[in-house]
Amino acid sequence: MTIAASPAAGLAAELQSRVNMFNAGDEKYSGAWLVEFQRADGAWEVCFEALRHGPQSECEGELMQEFCAQTLARLARTFPSRLPADVQRCTRDGLQALLEMHARGPPCVWKQLALALASADLWLGSWAAVDALAASSMPAVCFELLSLPTELLFCDRALPLSDRCLRQSAASALLQGCPRVFDFLLGGECPAGQEARAMTVLASWLRAIRKSLRWLPTGDETMPLRCVASHGQELITMVRIAPAEAIEVAQQLVRWKLCDEDLAAVLQPFLGCLFDASAGLDQERMLPLLGDLAANCWPRAALGDFSLDWQAVAAQAVKALEWALADVCDETSDAEAALAVWQTFATTVRDGVHLPQEIQQGEEATGGERPQPMRKRTRTRQVGWQATPEQISASQELSQLFGLLVRTLLQLLRLPAWANEDTVVSLWTVRETARSLLESWGELLDASQEWHEAALTPVSRVGQLLAGGADGAGPAPDEWGEAEVSLWLSATVAACRPGHAASEQAAGAVLGLGQIDAAPQPWRIMMGASSCTLASAGPQEQTAVLARWMLQRPPRSCTESTAFLELFELAYAEAMETVCSKFPSAVVHVDTGEQLFRLAFATWPPSCFHQNSAEAQRRLLRATWFAMG
Repeated sequence: MTIAASPAAGLAAELQSRVNMFNAGDEKYSGAWLVEFQRADGAWEVCFEALRHGPQSECEGELMQEFCAQTLARLARTFPSRLPADVQRCTRDGLQALLEMHARGPPCVWKQLALALASADLWLGSWAAVDALAASSMPAVCFELLSLPTELLFCDRALPLSDRCLRQSAASALLQGCPRVFDFLLGGECPAGQEARAMTVLASWLRAIRKSLRWLPTGDETMPLRCVASHGQELITMVRIAPAEAIEVAQQLVRWKLCDEDLAAVLQPFLGCLFDASAGLDQERMLPLLGDLAANCWPRAALGDFSLDWQAVAAQAVKALEWALADVCDETSDAEAALAVWQTFATTVRDGVHLPQEIQQGEEATGGERPQPMRKRTRTRQVGWQATPEQISASQELSQLFGLLVRTLLQLLRLPAWANEDTVVSLWTVRETARSLLESWGELLDASQEWHEAALTPVSRVGQLLAGGADGAGPAPDEWGEAEVSLWLSATVAACRPGHAASEQAAGAVLGLGQIDAAPQPWRIMMGASSCTLASAGPQEQTAVLARWMLQRPPRSCTESTAFLELFELAYAEAMETVCSKFPSAVVHVDTGEQLFRLAFATWPPSCFHQNSAEAQRRLLRATWFAMG
């Protein structure tokens, strides 16, 4: 569909008619016409004229002005190509006049005009924070004008600024605008009731400035942090009023990896207040922030290399675990993300903190061009952090954190008395994630007393519960859950570090746990699987007796549930293969081999198979091969 050339008045009348028809339901034909209109010559002039008379009270007039404002915003994205150079400045001033005229009208109109004005300023290389704040007397409009450049430069709706000088000009304007903008957001100029909006804009500015510094190799990355710190008390007050929005501000601060001293001065009081103020919020909101803390500041603080209350962060990470693991069957919980926070901590301690490649090399974030060579800065930049093995082994703080983590897992990963098959499957999935987490911590602390206790103390507790005190009656009904999760933890810790003295000692304790056969379901099948996993960590001299003990407790002797067998048969086969692989090659264990061979084909016919049957069978056959020498 094409639009015939016509005088502006005729085109405006046709536009009004098409807008009315589109909103009345004629989306196919009128919609196509409106799209073509936005591409036509004269669209800018027609839309500008339709908005020049100010907000309209009639419904048709409001719909017309909304479409015209959208059109101006769309055309302003390619501002230089839409207008001759000699009229661009006056056209930009006309947009500002329209914005002020409509500032008290429908937001759907003035927000599009604000977008058009911000796009024009960025294309002209004239955007400035002072001008944005002076463009309107309405606080809502000022907030919009401040947030738009951060989106137009670094988000999905970014302008196609192909000119390197324009990008650097915009980045420099953001950096230079920090003092004035932060005064507006955090000082007395922010109207009461707008604290949440101010925190949202502050977060977007911190994010944009952090990225702008990649385009400004000589920029002072500490200046924005000092500006925030100068409003410390006002910031704390706003955190208490708008904690949900303050979380994003904290996340952007935590990602500032170039200036520890200035960052710590802001972050320490900010996080303390935020953790207190966010007590009533959904803990899911905290997970991204905790993940960023675990990737940099938190582990460094625990090892004494960053000024931050690491214990307060740990307490918040435990709260996140408690929230996520309160109901493992709840699909809305995010147990994996909550556990991943602790795994990220361990990984960061092991691997260190490294700056993004584009910062190290001075690459620009977009455009593929290199800025000018860096000049010498007045402050030392953090180029990375790596904990030494001596720091890790001597750290009491890491041991304390691991002890806290272990106690939390024992409390939260306990199978409830009312558990059904779905609960067991969900808990098994979460425990697999926890196993990976414990493996990461094992790489750090396997020589520590805390790791030794994590392997031995839970299985000792299982023995006490199974003994049932002086009367030997076994665990009380409410104690089977504690016994099962304790056995799982010892088995997992031992399996994470095979060959460790504590692992082998814990594995030997399995031989005294025969009373697990009396456990009610589903604890019986789960304790059987955990005990076999624990037995697989035993020393070579005990492998024969451990293998016989395991052969007495195959999963199919404990349950006929296909869902349970799908989980535990493979784990049993893996443990059996590990034990048998330790048999001396010169010794043939005929009885063990024959029993393993029968187990490998116990699922015949194929109707008894599940998705892990083939792999379990393969591992049992390998175990048979080891047993037969």
